[in-house]
Amino acid sequence: MSTANSHSIPDLWPQEIVFTPVLSPLTILRHQAELLAEKSLGVLKAEVVTGGADKVVFHEFRLVAPSLDNYSRPLLIVRHDMDLPYPCSVLSDAFEQDHHDVDSPDQLMRSVERALSSGVTRSLINSLLARISEQADVK
Repeated sequence: MSTANSHSIPDLWPQEIVFTPVLSPLTILRHQAELLAEKSLGVLKAEVVTGGADKVVFHEFRLVAPSLDNYSRPLLIVRHDMDLPYPCSVLSDAFEQDHHDVDSPDQLMRSVERALSSGVTRSLINSLLARISEQADVK
């Protein structure tokens, strides 16, 4: 609703305020889980386990090898406020520092990419694939 003198009051809001859908951390992680299953033809999978405590939400991204009795290992954890998905923190053994703080979906995707393409993650994947191959050779 406009007031009679609203023409003399300038718009003080930033120009960048435009509604655009924002990808949540959970959406980004679930999509990466789907992609791993596709890329590995189901030999490896990922799952996202979500929990929370004290108004903080945790999304644990776990690598799973179904043929190895569902062996699983966490690759990263994203932590954020229950009410707000951003900013959030990404924790991973793949980082030199223990975590990355991010403010946007783009920053989160870059941080997740660093964790998933790290030497630590590649080594784990190669080890699991070797174990799966050995298991197939024995059968």
